[in-house]
Amino acid sequence: QASAPAESPWAPARLLFRQALSRMASNPSACSAFLAQARSSLQEAQSEPGPADGLNEWAEELRSALAKHRPGLVESIAWLDVPTDAAADLWELWWTCEVDSGSVWPPLVDDVANFAPATVLGQFASVLADCAAKGSDRSDTAGMALVKFAAASRASAVAETAVSVLKALQTCAEASSNERKDGKEAAEKAYQMLAQRAVKEHPQNGRLALISSEHSSSSPSLLKLGGRSLQPDDASAMMLLQADSDAGSTTRQHVLEVALRSLAPGHDPHPIVSAHLSQALARGGTSAFQQACQESRQVAAKLWDFPRCRAQLLASALDAELRCCSMSMISTLASKPGLQAKALSEHFEELLRSLKDEDPAKPEWWIRYMNFVQSASSWNGGVVVNGLPTIMDLHWRAMRSVPDQAVYSEQAQRLLQQQSGGAC
Repeated sequence: QASAPAESPWAPARLLFRQALSRMASNPSACSAFLAQARSSLQEAQSEPGPADGLNEWAEELRSALAKHRPGLVESIAWLDVPTDAAADLWELWWTCEVDSGSVWPPLVDDVANFAPATVLGQFASVLADCAAKGSDRSDTAGMALVKFAAASRASAVAETAVSVLKALQTCAEASSNERKDGKEAAEKAYQMLAQRAVKEHPQNGRLALISSEHSSSSPSLLKLGGRSLQPDDASAMMLLQADSDAGSTTRQHVLEVALRSLAPGHDPHPIVSAHLSQALARGGTSAFQQACQESRQVAAKLWDFPRCRAQLLASALDAELRCCSMSMISTLASKPGLQAKALSEHFEELLRSLKDEDPAKPEWWIRYMNFVQSASSWNGGVVVNGLPTIMDLHWRAMRSVPDQAVYSEQAQRLLQQQSGGAC
C-alpha cells in the first residue's frame, strides 16, 4: 500500500502566516510591519539550502496578501485613514514583490496612479527614476513606466506630487546614455508636458512656476505670486531670477515684502533676506549693501501682522551687518566717532523690542549686543563709544528680560570676564 505524501515542512509557517494576517487585518500599521517581516523571513528561507517544498506556495500567498492589503483598495473602515508611513511601506512592498516575481514596471503604473494615496505617488516616481538610472536590465521598463505615470491625471493633481514626478523625470533623462536616446527624449518630452499641465492646474504654486520658467524665455515674477505658500529657497531663487539693477528702492522693498508675505508658514525668511542683500552687494558694493539693510528694516516695519517674520527679518539683516562691519567700523570710528556704532546699537534695540522674552534667540542677542559694545570700545582705543550703553547696563537689562537666567548668566559671565574685545 502506497504511503500518503509527506506534508510540506513549511506548512506550519504558512498556517501561522494566514492566522496572524487575519488578526492584524484591521490594523494597517501592524499589518504593514507584519508583511514586511514575513517577506524578509521568506527571502531568508529561500536563500538557505534545504527543501523548497511549500516555499513557492508561501511566496504566492504573500504576493496575494500584499495585493489585497494596499491602502485605497481595502474596503474597510479601519483602512480609510491609513498612516502615511504604513501606506508608503505597503505599496512599496507590493510593487517590489511584483517586480521580484518577474513582473515589469509598466503594468504596475495603472494601479498606483488610480488607487495609491497621493503621498505614495512621488515615492513611486522616485523609485522608477532610481531604477532607470541604474542601467540594469529593468532600466528601460522603469523609464517607460515613469513616462506613462507622468501622463496620468493624478501625477499633476497635487502640486507636491507634480514636483516629485518632474524631479524623477529629470533624473531619468540625465541618466539616459547615448544608447538609450529614445528613452532620454521620451523623458524630456514627458517633463515638458507635465510641467505645462501642472502650472495650469496650480497657478498659485511658486515651485512649479520656477520649474516652468526653465523652459521659457521669461522668468516668473514675484509680483504676480502674492499669496502663495512658497518655500524659502523658491522665493529667494525667484528674487535672483528677476533681479533688476535699475529698479528703485521702492520697487525692491515691494518685491522683498511680497516674497516674505508669500512665505509658507513656519519657515525662516533668512534665505530671502540673504538673496536681497547679495543682490545689493553685486549691484553696488558696500554702499548698496547698507542701503539694502535699511530697506529690510523698512519692510520689517510693514510686517506688523507677521511679528515672528518681522523679528526674523530684523535678525537676519543685523546679523549680516555685524559680519561685514569690522573693517568699516575701524575706519568710521577714526573719522566719525560713534556714527556707525550708534546706528548698529539702535538696530540691536529695535530687534530686542521685536523679540518676545520667551523667544529662545533673545538671550543670544543680548550677549551679541554686549559683545558688540565691547568690540566697539576696543576699536575705539579702549574708550567707550559715545552714545552706546555700557556692558553692565545691558547685563542688568537682560537679566530682567530673559526667563532662563541660568543659561544667560553663564554666557554673560564669560563675556564680562574677558579682558579684551572679540568679534561681533
